[in-house]
Amino acid sequence: DAKCDAAPIFTASYDASGPLTFVTPPATFAVPGWYAYQEVVPGDDDNIGLTTPCGVKSELVQVQAAPTLQTTVSSAVVAPGTSIVDHVAVAGLVGQPVTISAALYGPFPTAAAIVCTGTPVWTGSLAVTADGTYDTEPVALATPGYYTYQESIPASDLVRGVTSSCSDTAETSVATGTPAVVTQVSAQDAAPGDTITDTVAVSGIGVLELPVSVQLYGPFASLAEIRCDGTPLWTGTFTAKGEGEYATEGVKLTAAGYYTYRESIAAGQGNAAAQTTCADAAETTFVHATPAVETVVSNAVVRPGSSIVDRIKVTGLGTTAATIGVELYGPFASRGAISCSGTPVYSGKVTTKGDGTLTSAPVKLRGVGFYTFREKLVGSPLVDAVTTDCADVAETSLAAPLIITGRGDVATETAVGAGAGAVPKHVRIASRGIDASVTPVGIDMAHGVLGVPEDIQRTGWWKDGQAPGATAGAVLIAGHVDSAKAGAGAFFRLAQARRGDIVEVTAADGKTFRYRVTSTRRMLKADLPLDVWSQTGPARLVLVTCGGPFDSSIGRYRDNIVVTAVPA
Repeated sequence: DAKCDAAPIFTASYDASGPLTFVTPPATFAVPGWYAYQEVVPGDDDNIGLTTPCGVKSELVQVQAAPTLQTTVSSAVVAPGTSIVDHVAVAGLVGQPVTISAALYGPFPTAAAIVCTGTPVWTGSLAVTADGTYDTEPVALATPGYYTYQESIPASDLVRGVTSSCSDTAETSVATGTPAVVTQVSAQDAAPGDTITDTVAVSGIGVLELPVSVQLYGPFASLAEIRCDGTPLWTGTFTAKGEGEYATEGVKLTAAGYYTYRESIAAGQGNAAAQTTCADAAETTFVHATPAVETVVSNAVVRPGSSIVDRIKVTGLGTTAATIGVELYGPFASRGAISCSGTPVYSGKVTTKGDGTLTSAPVKLRGVGFYTFREKLVGSPLVDAVTTDCADVAETSLAAPLIITGRGDVATETAVGAGAGAVPKHVRIASRGIDASVTPVGIDMAHGVLGVPEDIQRTGWWKDGQAPGATAGAVLIAGHVDSAKAGAGAFFRLAQARRGDIVEVTAADGKTFRYRVTSTRRMLKADLPLDVWSQTGPARLVLVTCGGPFDSSIGRYRDNIVVTAVPA
């Protein structure tokens, strides 16, 4: 469409001598449009004139308007529901009419997350014909979050395209959130060692991403003492990515007491502050300790004058401190006589800082007989009291009596009830001419000895030992060797027993148990092995009488004869 028949907007001339390339002076174009160069060489006597064609493509120049856009949002921070507009300043149109496209993107959780892709939340346009500042239509921001405008002018033949920056600070507005935080602890009752979490429901923030601070305070001795100042037991954070429910990290509660969570959201550019109430019932956990106490005496059998302690294992306290009272009752002639009433022979206490094993103070057992420990863990509103069983086997120790069964010995028969199991009625070693009845006996507390029958032809079965047929421990039967008045006793020939001899023990129900002798030993009475009183170890039968030299200065035998036999 170029025409070269009107007055040109620019002319210039220059001398051309010879076949050279020349550059025209610069031309300035004031109005956008298409322009065509045409060169004219006038003819003269020596040259034929020449005019270039009009509208040749290589001679066409396209001149476009180069507009600029500067935009500013009406408000950088608004409340949800508030309308905003964008102030668009356009320049460089040079009279060219354009349509400005406007788009509003959002909401975004943070300013850093803003992008100008995808579907905008609003679009509009502005038809303009001249440079100036124009306002877009109002848009109400319904949801809390970050929003940004972007405007553009599309390219055309006479206008260059231009697009404003995305997420420019001047183009960004935030619809503020007003957070509300509702929380619920995972368990309102717990035990030491349990783990709790907090469920946090966050609303009023739209799509905003906000850091939530979490504190757990405790332990407190009572609800009235709960405070949310000072140093918390545990702190944590999580990011609320929009409205919804969130769970905090688990926290293990090791001590009894009251604990409470508190969550807070700090005020920021796009949100108000929020904080939960301290000691809210829904946020409070009561950790109640229900401890268990297991105890084992240091020695099941000791000699009189020895000391014993109690090993105390406590569980269920976590790290809760507690006081444990320790009582020792005794001495008693038999297990059946043990009682934890009256005044203990020893009382004390130990303090524990929580679960673990501790040891009571040593107690010397001055007299023979059975002793039993009993512990009392002192309770509180946070901790259940615990009292161990009385006369528990693991808690009972025997200060072993002597066995005196010869002339000059003094022992009072202490017949006791037969109890359960195979009660022996007769003992016989045919190869040694031993054949005697058996009576259940206990301890002669007055003399500190086993209370064997006064009738030297009868033997005494220690009822608190094992019964014939037991799969572990010692069956103890003691008998007299002789008497100054009555002569030879039931076990007069016991020292003659040899390895391999068969011992028969007949029970009250008529059943006979056979044992084979493995050893015959002589020892000082004070050295009588403690394992003859034991209910543990290999199953065995132990027969005891007196022997060795007779000490006339004290009127009794010096030693014990001990025959051990195993099931045959």
